[in-house]
Amino acid sequence: MYTLTEIEQIVLERAKQISLPLSQLPKFETHTAHTGYVVDLKLDAYHYYHVERGNVSDLKITHDPEELLFWILADATHRMAFEFELKNRIPNQDSRIIAFQEHIRLLVQVGITEKFIEQLKLKYNKLCKGCF
Repeated sequence: MYTLTEIEQIVLERAKQISLPLSQLPKFETHTAHTGYVVDLKLDAYHYYHVERGNVSDLKITHDPEELLFWILADATHRMAFEFELKNRIPNQDSRIIAFQEHIRLLVQVGITEKFIEQLKLKYNKLCKGCF
């Protein structure tokens, strides 16, 4: 199991590969005073959750560091993918197609394991026919 500091270093290294703005990354500490995503390590499990106005939501818990990296980087690159779509929109085409494909491309580029890439492709195919 990696420490939070090690996870943060891995995330920062992967974020650099795609020029991901650091503002898109979560906080790596117990922190309920800020708004956004937080990564914490409690009882030998990684906790990933969203904090808004001191309230915790969207709590995910795993022992798998690869799953944690997927959650972090999927959330952080989501905005980049939709910004890419805005700049590359194709008239009369479902805009999600470009965004979803770009999201997958970014995640592959930062080294997310195939298992999680395939799960996300299945999810996107359910939301948007013809994405993959």
